[in-house]
Amino acid sequence: MNLQAKLLFCPDSRREMDVLVDQWNDLRIKTIYLLGQQIDRPHVGESLTRFDGEKWVVIQTLLDTELGRFPVAISDRGEAIGEGDGAWLKMLCPRGVDNSGRSIREFRKDQIRRMIQLYNPVGISLDFIRHFVFWESIYENASVDSIPRSCFCSTCRTTFSEIYGISLPESVAEAISTIVTDYIREWEQFAELTITNLVEELSCAAKEANPSIKMNIHLVPWSNSEFSQARQKRVGQNLSALTPFIDQISPMCYSPMLQRSSEWIAELVKMLADESGRPVIPAVQICEMYGTKVLSSKELRDMILAAGESPSGGVVIWPWERVTESQLAILADLNS
Repeated sequence: MNLQAKLLFCPDSRREMDVLVDQWNDLRIKTIYLLGQQIDRPHVGESLTRFDGEKWVVIQTLLDTELGRFPVAISDRGEAIGEGDGAWLKMLCPRGVDNSGRSIREFRKDQIRRMIQLYNPVGISLDFIRHFVFWESIYENASVDSIPRSCFCSTCRTTFSEIYGISLPESVAEAISTIVTDYIREWEQFAELTITNLVEELSCAAKEANPSIKMNIHLVPWSNSEFSQARQKRVGQNLSALTPFIDQISPMCYSPMLQRSSEWIAELVKMLADESGRPVIPAVQICEMYGTKVLSSKELRDMILAAGESPSGGVVIWPWERVTESQLAILADLNS
């Protein structure tokens, strides 16, 4: 089985990082995914020289990693996004610029170029490359109306107005109401194009720096038709439009927090493979999060086996740093 690893939090010491690298090598882990901020830490880079597999750098594209430097996206309520359990998730306006006039797009392109130059990774993995939605708490029977739309900041409203030749009221609330009521099809197209164009820009920048670089995208784990096509129309992730710019996709199939079954993972992988024509490498959740219970050995095994069913291109274990000794034994058995 093609097991892969992704960290949430990186160890703070070389000794702890070496433990993870030893685990990866012992289990013949083929691919690891590390945040740009993680691989930049000296002890991480030093330890990774001992890793035998492929290294991918994760870029948290529209997450506010720069602590307020770029403007946060505005929801269809006219408010900065993030509430409840998702309050930590400060996602940025995809057209935002900082006080110096530098855009988040240029910032991320430069970050990708720097990662390629310094670390020569096999691939760049684009995370948080979507409009805001706290999908981790949207369950199978959720109403589509509970899924927000964004970004409705002045820059995005003006751009939308200019592209479609639409005159909008000056009031923020009235402008949003007009868009949602009278021009929702145009807005959904606009939302999709915003993310598609961003993926294209970042992919082109990466391939200009290294023509052989591979591109991955982290996908909200919804099928094409689920929630009235919300993955495309609200999140902005239209696979048919994105596939020319990516080499593989990684849906975040966190079945425990989404209250879904192992069978759901296998079904979703098959649907996404048919939809995209690209290798699908699902990520699975192996520890408690947002109130989920501890997985039993059977639940973990069933989940990984389902995620690894054909046509899956592998299984990403997340977050790897939370793997227990008993789980390591299961992974070793599955990978034997």
